[in-house]
Amino acid sequence: MKRILILAIALFLLLTPMALAQGLEGTYSLPLENGEIYLLDLFQVDGSLFGQASVAMNAEDGYQVYSFCGVSFLPQAGGEYTARAFSVMSQGGEYWPETYTCRFALDEDGGLNVTGELPLLTGVADPVLTPDDNVPQTFPYVSISRAESDEALWGVWRQTGVDDPIYLTLAASDVQIYRNAKDSKPFLARGIYYAENGQADAMYNRLGNGAMPEEWAGAFTLDGDTLTLTGDTQMTFVRCPLAGEWTLAMDKMADADQLFTLFGSGLHTVGAGLTLRPDGTLTYNLGYNGGDGTYTQDGDRITATVTDWAEGAEHTLAFRVETAEDAAYVVYEFSDEQSAMDIWWERQ
Repeated sequence: MKRILILAIALFLLLTPMALAQGLEGTYSLPLENGEIYLLDLFQVDGSLFGQASVAMNAEDGYQVYSFCGVSFLPQAGGEYTARAFSVMSQGGEYWPETYTCRFALDEDGGLNVTGELPLLTGVADPVLTPDDNVPQTFPYVSISRAESDEALWGVWRQTGVDDPIYLTLAASDVQIYRNAKDSKPFLARGIYYAENGQADAMYNRLGNGAMPEEWAGAFTLDGDTLTLTGDTQMTFVRCPLAGEWTLAMDKMADADQLFTLFGSGLHTVGAGLTLRPDGTLTYNLGYNGGDGTYTQDGDRITATVTDWAEGAEHTLAFRVETAEDAAYVVYEFSDEQSAMDIWWERQ
């Protein structure tokens, strides 16, 4: 039974790039024959998989990293990735000319089975990396405690007036700065910030730059759903109120049993999720059912065009936004030839 469950989950991950990226998140290591250690930190942003690969010496006070690179894992058909590496230490920080082809699978013990090649790992065929909580953090500033900023700033913000916008995610004290341009390496930084009385500052680490710290300081103005940051340059952002990850709001379902009748045991096995990205793309799954697509919002109505993972067919889905007890919900108005129901989602 356990083997069947593992195969079912593996099939689901193969069909769903976002689920695959989320399932792979973690830190891994591999001892090398020369006594060094290969380290890999995998994480995802909006379903896109990134990582930091490094080579370290094993010292008494932990791993001493001496070579590193950021990695973009670009999904291909059948669960395969093309990996592109970049590092502040070479090629002017831009993508290396080499590309790497790899495929990942998790074993029963959480080990990362790699078929193919990874950056900085040479001469090792189809390595198996083991989970390792001692791998240095890619973004160590995130772990630093800092006072909370005004809740009015929290959320996802999209830069305006540019072709490849920055997406700024602000929480109580954590910040993520993300831009994933089509023709160049991504910009991904995470750290901490504080904003008060029109002044703000941030400290963060950038993918591909190792543990090198970076800082920003300047002025901000908040006018409704428009945020303007002024430092060396001025940038304007608009709020993306629905952007983020959503999970089933079971207490809002009129008939939870109907949900499990419609979508089966996959809800127990792999769960359900809805991701609305600030660039207008989305991914959802209800058990093994789901797909990727785009969405538009008009008032409290959301219309999505989704390509089904299993069949490759295109469908139009209808959602609406509801507010209850000062909390926002997204409601999927599901219907087919046999039944219909409202499926409620709340922020994860």
